[in-house]
Amino acid sequence: MKVLQVVDQLSKKNFSLVSVAKIINSFKFLSKNSKIITFKNYEKINKVIILKDLYGSLFFNSKFIEKIRNEKPDVFHIHGMWGPIQFFFILYSFIFKIPLIVQPHGMLLPEALKSKSIFNYILKLINIYFFYKFLLSKCIFIAVTIEEKKFIIKYFKKSKVFIIKNSFDIPKINVKKINKKFIYFGRYNKHKNLKEFIQAFIFANPDKEWILEIYGIEDDLNYKAELIDLVKKNKFNSRIKFIEPEFNLKKKFKILSQSWCNVLVSKSEVLSLSVLEALSQGVQSLVNKNIYFPKWIKKNLITSDLKISALVGKINFIINQSYKKHISLKDKIKKSFLLNYSFDNEKQIYKEALIYVVNKKKEKEIMSNNFFNVAVLNILNSVLIPFLIVLSVIFGNATHASEIALIPGIVSLILQLFSSNSRSLLIYNTNKNFLYEVISFRFFLNIFVFTITFFLIKIFYYNQDFNFFIILLLINSFSWMNEIFFTLNEKNKNYLIINIFTILHILLYILISLTYFQKTSNLTLVLILYLFFQMLFFLIQADLGRLNFNNFINYFNSMDKIRPTFSTFSNIIAVIIWRVSLLFCVGKYLSGVYFAAFSVASFPGTLFNNLFAQTVITNKAIRLFFEKIYFKTALISFIFICIVILATNIYLSSHVNFNLFIITLVSFIGTIVMIAGLYIRHKKLSLGFIYQQKVFDMDVIYSILIAPMILILYFIGGQQFLLFSYLLSSVTSYICYKSIKL
Repeated sequence: MKVLQVVDQLSKKNFSLVSVAKIINSFKFLSKNSKIITFKNYEKINKVIILKDLYGSLFFNSKFIEKIRNEKPDVFHIHGMWGPIQFFFILYSFIFKIPLIVQPHGMLLPEALKSKSIFNYILKLINIYFFYKFLLSKCIFIAVTIEEKKFIIKYFKKSKVFIIKNSFDIPKINVKKINKKFIYFGRYNKHKNLKEFIQAFIFANPDKEWILEIYGIEDDLNYKAELIDLVKKNKFNSRIKFIEPEFNLKKKFKILSQSWCNVLVSKSEVLSLSVLEALSQGVQSLVNKNIYFPKWIKKNLITSDLKISALVGKINFIINQSYKKHISLKDKIKKSFLLNYSFDNEKQIYKEALIYVVNKKKEKEIMSNNFFNVAVLNILNSVLIPFLIVLSVIFGNATHASEIALIPGIVSLILQLFSSNSRSLLIYNTNKNFLYEVISFRFFLNIFVFTITFFLIKIFYYNQDFNFFIILLLINSFSWMNEIFFTLNEKNKNYLIINIFTILHILLYILISLTYFQKTSNLTLVLILYLFFQMLFFLIQADLGRLNFNNFINYFNSMDKIRPTFSTFSNIIAVIIWRVSLLFCVGKYLSGVYFAAFSVASFPGTLFNNLFAQTVITNKAIRLFFEKIYFKTALISFIFICIVILATNIYLSSHVNFNLFIITLVSFIGTIVMIAGLYIRHKKLSLGFIYQQKVFDMDVIYSILIAPMILILYFIGGQQFLLFSYLLSSVTSYICYKSIKL
């Protein structure tokens, strides 16, 4: 696995952080091509990518992006949080979907956030709540301690956090003598509280054999000058020494192991490397009591608050230890460290973190692709009749579109009479018997409805389109039954079947479209192929032994299923009344145009109601995302549609399909409102049986309210008012479902 680790600079200033990155980069289970990315490599470390033009890269310099793409990383591991380079890679990871590990190195601890000015603190909080909350919502974090994990979760509640202790190399050192000295390894920075410790050391005024050695890394030069001046004024130059930092590992550990006490009184730290290194050599550390350490480490530390008097007391306690007792304590600390701090375990945890973040990405890609394919398949399986209506109107045969809407269209609605709630109930309920009841019910009802329809058309509407209508009715019957099998496959995650039949559906719809574009007479032949395809799927999926009349009767006799059935019945009757009313008010040709426009405008709402809503409601992440963006999306869509309506009136008013365009566009405003109402409907459906019954009752009330709407609008304002019928019905839907009390 190839990991690119991001560090702002490889320098002595970042020594602790850089050492962690170097050790991780050396793990044998990583690809040999794993590297560190930085913008300055002061330490001349190998296997490093240097961003020569950092700020150019921040604006997505194409050469730099190409360079990263050529690296083909599996994971980005970002050390730190606040630098420009960290922000760039967080953004890059988000946009290009590269798995991301973030290791804050204590930068989310309260003291670290407040370590500089109040303005800097506010900027960090703004960055967290307005940018990182969104950009880092899908990454994982590495914490060094349980305490750090708590503060990561405080800001990123949904994130997975692995606790991995800092790893470091421990050279073998032979110690012959322990010197009476305090040592400090770290940066010159106010955050480190060096001034307070120096003042306490001066005030304690230990014997001249006791010294303080400061191996300081230059960070804040003004602060360093202030410390040097403080020592000079108090004439402690010979006992408090400012020494160049030591980065040679063996020399550093030799100095450390020969010292009496390590000093760490910073405002905050996260499992300080200097403390760990000291423990490995059996050396005690004097630390700020507010810094969190695991219990086994804290037992081997001397803790103090930062008042001068308290620090003086601790210094005196340390210098009063006998040499014999100190040697005994040194051995005890070494043993404790070897017992509790294993690097091999950290390697394994890091490996698990990598596997987790990569698999998480794969799972999301699979889920995303599968969700899309399920949606596409259900769409294509349910829109053949609306699709033919719209194509017929576009290609100048609105009368034929009206016939499709009135004959196969109404039969399709009749079939939906007992079933449009079935998918919702199949998804929300776990009763397995219900599935077989639904399939049996659809099977026997289909036979009955098709037989009746066949003879009615044969007797009362027999013409040259008879075979076309019969084929269309058969397709509709099988696609209606297959809808349940698609739901079953989705529920059981049989995505291979779904993907295969999605592709076949797409190919058949392309063939249907070509017959219209090329104005050939092959539509019936293509529909026969489509019918064969639907029948084949049914025979493959159906367990014929479970298709029995008892399940049919059980479904019919169950009161909790009759209620949703009646709600669907009322809605479909309302739609049939709409279609007949349109035919009565505007005639066969123009009613075909309205059928086409309403089919297009109602399509998103139908999809949401029958397909997407269940996934949105049952998946918490998708639901929260939907609630967050829908209002904004709806507002933008409304403005866009209004602009398009204005442009259509100006530039397309003389176009042959102008009526179709303008009716569809106005109705699309209703679609925005309709989806909001349907979301409320499904949210309440998901609350359980009692609320399901309330929703089904409201379905009936809503259907009663909209059924006469076409006739009322026509008699009030004529044909022009019919333009707003779908919009008005959508507003009615929203008001009805919103009024259901929880």
